[in-house]
Amino acid sequence: MPTVFASVSVTIILFFLATMGMAYGHVLSLNLHMLWGFFVALLIVLLQCLIFGFFIGSGKSIKRVVAENNLDLSWVQKTKDYKNQCYPALMLAILVSAIAAVLGGGAAAGMAPVWIHEIFVWLALAANVRSLWISYQVVVENVRAIHLINAEVQTQKNEGRSILPPALSEPAELMVRR
Repeated sequence: MPTVFASVSVTIILFFLATMGMAYGHVLSLNLHMLWGFFVALLIVLLQCLIFGFFIGSGKSIKRVVAENNLDLSWVQKTKDYKNQCYPALMLAILVSAIAAVLGGGAAAGMAPVWIHEIFVWLALAANVRSLWISYQVVVENVRAIHLINAEVQTQKNEGRSILPPALSEPAELMVRR
């Protein structure tokens, strides 16, 4: 998961930078820049929402596994800590990206000054880079916790199980009757 997340994050940031480069270099017409900018803003919001979904889903799974296997409740608290670490940055990135996109439409329609759109584009870039970096670090920690929980569950199952296969651990007289 962390590798895929990092790849998608870098790709989206590169799309964002390409959009900015095309605007400053006057490579695209205004209509194409608006479409491309809208597309990139949509990708950013979708990625940030996927991160929300990942933490919600993994949190529910961890709570279920902890309850079913009587594990330490600190695992559940860690899932809450993960969310608290990355959600504020995620929300800020989504908000600033949406404002930048709306202001871009306003600038194209002549309803907002271009310089305000540019300021929010730069703020959106900074907010997204920060958010994706924080989210990447938290995703790595979360995945590590999931692996540790799985190892703990497997250890519990191995301790409760006989090492010998069931057929060899039965009394000899039962084996003969088969």
